[in-house]
Amino acid sequence: MGNTNEVTSSMLGDSNNTNFVSQTGDINFTETVNFNSSLNSTNIVQIGTDNQSAASHFNNSNNNSIFISQDGSQNIGSASASLNTNNTPP
Repeated sequence: MGNTNEVTSSMLGDSNNTNFVSQTGDINFTETVNFNSSLNSTNIVQIGTDNQSAASHFNNSNNNSIFISQDGSQNIGSASASLNTNNTPP
């Protein structure tokens, strides 16, 4: 039996950052990952097997590349992604 994780992660990215969060526990409760990135950032989220109330929130601007990977067999309560992108040139 694996880990039980109750995690809140926040990342603030500057230019050309690559942000990677991996949660690989068997049961993840209240898994929230917040990214606030700008200028060509790449954000990757991987969430493990049984997820309850999993959410990823992205606030991005200026040509961001977004990749979300949710690798789990059972997602309970909505594993959702919220994307707010502003492509206005600097």
